[in-house]
Amino acid sequence: MARRIAVIAGATRGIGFALTRALARAWDADDRVYLTARRPADGQAAVDRLAADGLAVGWLPFDLADPASPGRLAAVLGERHGGVDVALLNGAYIPRPAGRRPMMRGR
Repeated sequence: MARRIAVIAGATRGIGFALTRALARAWDADDRVYLTARRPADGQAAVDRLAADGLAVGWLPFDLADPASPGRLAAVLGERHGGVDVALLNGAYIPRPAGRRPMMRGR
């Protein structure tokens, strides 16, 4: 069983991906690092890129726009590991009122 458990949300690219890579490199082989993704293809692609570097990272589904998603993520991690030691939320979600277009810069 893994000694330390980490989950990094918003980690399929950019800063979150770099944090995931750094933690997976720093931790021991018996620790477990997970990244999260809204779309399965994005999660698997990120895990595959890390595996190409010799890093064993798992991925779990998580979507900030879905109010039930945090509970599902916590339940999975609780069942598998009894909880987590490190949780990083790198993702963001800004709900938009119905009918409003996203703000555009320069307009």
